[in-house]
Amino acid sequence: MNLTLTLQPHQADELKRRASLAGTDIHTLLMQMVFDADSADEPSGGDLPYERWRQQFQQWVRTHKTRNPDIDDSRESMYA
Repeated sequence: MNLTLTLQPHQADELKRRASLAGTDIHTLLMQMVFDADSADEPSGGDLPYERWRQQFQQWVRTHKTRNPDIDDSRESMYA
């Protein structure tokens, strides 16, 4: 089956960025998104082997931006 998506340039760029962060191509990324959403009623991550869970978790983490990468959370700054 073929499917055509009409995306704005910034949307296509975001898909490319997410695929790159996940170490995959856009097709594979979208397939994972569709089937992961479809399998919401299937067993949770606790039923996955650790390495597979870790890989999926890292992919999820990479889809989120850090809020403030310049924050100083060192012990010295916390008690200064």
